[in-house]
Amino acid sequence: MLDLACGTGLNFALLEPAIGPTGAIVGTDYSSGMLARAAHRVAQHGWSNVRLLQADARILRTEQIALPHGRLHRVLCTLGLSVMPEWESVFQRTFEMLEPGGRYAAKDLYIEPGRGLLSRVLDLGYRVVPRADHSRRFWLPLQQHCADYDEPAVRRYEPPFSAVDALAAAVCTRSTRAGQPASARTVSRSSF
Repeated sequence: MLDLACGTGLNFALLEPAIGPTGAIVGTDYSSGMLARAAHRVAQHGWSNVRLLQADARILRTEQIALPHGRLHRVLCTLGLSVMPEWESVFQRTFEMLEPGGRYAAKDLYIEPGRGLLSRVLDLGYRVVPRADHSRRFWLPLQQHCADYDEPAVRRYEPPFSAVDALAAAVCTRSTRAGQPASARTVSRSSF
């Protein structure tokens, strides 16, 4: 499993039970500071099947991931596509790394532009601090790769936070045959 833009490794505790004792997690991030915190988390929990890789996702190659079984079954990107330059090409590159039948899940924050003062303030804050663009419709590349994509329910917050839309998750399964559209559906954390 590839945890793309893993940050401090917060997903690892949720992924560990799902991959089992023979599975592997490769956490990648551009930030050495984030990976240092992730390494501390991995050591603290004694996870021997988690490997960390400092890499620029725009040029990430399958060989760098070096999974024990040589196959990439899952890609997870949580709150990463909004901060990556060239995020659409990153999605395309990592989607193509999946084996047929492999699954891709992305979860991010979406702030609809122009929905009032709070929307502009939140967007400005996210653009300045982590240099994020939360107006990116990060689910569209998954939708374009999937014949039966079902857009997940968007949680709408009540005022004064009604400018924030959080997409639960967009999940896509890579097709089993070349040229055949993949299938997608919204899933809970446990079924990824």
